[in-house]
Amino acid sequence: MDVPYDSYVTSPFFSPTILGGIRFLYGLYALVTLVLYIVFGWKGTNEDASSFFAIFAILSYFGVIAYFLTTGVHTFLYSRGRFPLAEWARPLQFMHVWLLSSIVSFPLIITAMYYQVFEFDPVSTIDSLCYISMHGINAAFSLFEVFLTNAPPGPWRLLGLNLLLILGYVGIAYITRDTKGFNDTFLAAYLAILFASEVIAFAVLQLIMIGRRWAMDKLGWTNRFVYKNGFQKVNTLTNECIEV
Repeated sequence: MDVPYDSYVTSPFFSPTILGGIRFLYGLYALVTLVLYIVFGWKGTNEDASSFFAIFAILSYFGVIAYFLTTGVHTFLYSRGRFPLAEWARPLQFMHVWLLSSIVSFPLIITAMYYQVFEFDPVSTIDSLCYISMHGINAAFSLFEVFLTNAPPGPWRLLGLNLLLILGYVGIAYITRDTKGFNDTFLAAYLAILFASEVIAFAVLQLIMIGRRWAMDKLGWTNRFVYKNGFQKVNTLTNECIEV
């Protein structure tokens, strides 16, 4: 199935200018949130950097920031007749598609698991803001990408790559266990749930995005804000195009 490049920077509901602004402003908000957490939130936990990078929510949040800032710029440039993603080398295009697949599934898993497994007990207003941003607002913007943009579902093989990312996190988690004394049973159960949740979330989100695209095509809304004048429409991005 061919997927137009401009699917990544358009929406059935917003013009590229508005969509680019929403994406970039949220990316900026997420970046400020992470800085506030590092300066005010993490500082008060008396933990060191090794524990900071052992938290899956934080690692995922870096991806959220990178995606929304980058795609915000791409979308805004598209509204001005330019589109860097269409000119990128295929490995970079693939990385963008892979990043999209991770930021729509990981935040939802993190939010669902956090309130089931951990106790929400902020010690300050900033701490509360940071935790809600990393375990709630992030999921809302993941759903924004799924339901309110033309972002297409990626190839199913990305599920395997996302599981590899989680597998890499397993190594960090067990190193932290040895240095911080985490409970083995809890850690094993947490990681097993993480793997299973990603498989389920990825499959469900793929089907939702396929269904959303079908519905928008039927309504004739998919190309409402695709620019057809002022510059030549770019080529299509197929599954073969994003091979590495």
